Amino acid sequence: MWTPVELPYFRDTYGLPAPLPTTDEIMASMTLLKDRLGQKMLRVGQHFVVKYGQDTSEVEGHNLLFVEHNLHNIVCAPRLYAMYRDADDRLFLIMKFLEGEYLDGLWKALSDDEKSHIMSRLKDMFAGCTLYLRLVSTAALTKAVCLIIFSTHIPRTRVYLGLFFMKTK
Repeated sequence: MWTPVELPYFRDTYGLPAPLPTTDEIMASMTLLKDRLGQKMLRVGQHFVVKYGQDTSEVEGHNLLFVEHNLHNIVCAPRLYAMYRDADDRLFLIMKFLEGEYLDGLWKALSDDEKSHIMSRLKDMFAGCTLYLRLVSTAALTKAVCLIIFSTHIPRTRVYLGLFFMKTK
């Protein structure tokens, strides 16, 4: 059975496409993909995407590992290579870079058929996830997965809907 990892988490080096970037290399990256209040997302080199900031959540890292371990044939998600806190207590998630465009930027330009196809694929993914979760025992779920993260978009205020129990400082 899958269980959440302890921090710091680093994937074995044989599972990496290249050496992980250092915190200094991450901070020096000039390829900003998203800049949200409380979180930045950067591309670092050709292989990595890094999320960090006060609103970056361990739950997201655990969710990525859960999907990889249990739902990899249903859901396409980036691989998590590392999850750690630096000396300033900032959480860093280092993930596989997946080429593509953000759906929110494309949606208005898509045809009804394209939108319908995307919604059908999402429906199939959610149905597969729901079926899997229904088959898992309740005891396993108490240690398992948080599927939804709801952010209030207020700095340092996040509400987690799901089954991970977060440690408080």
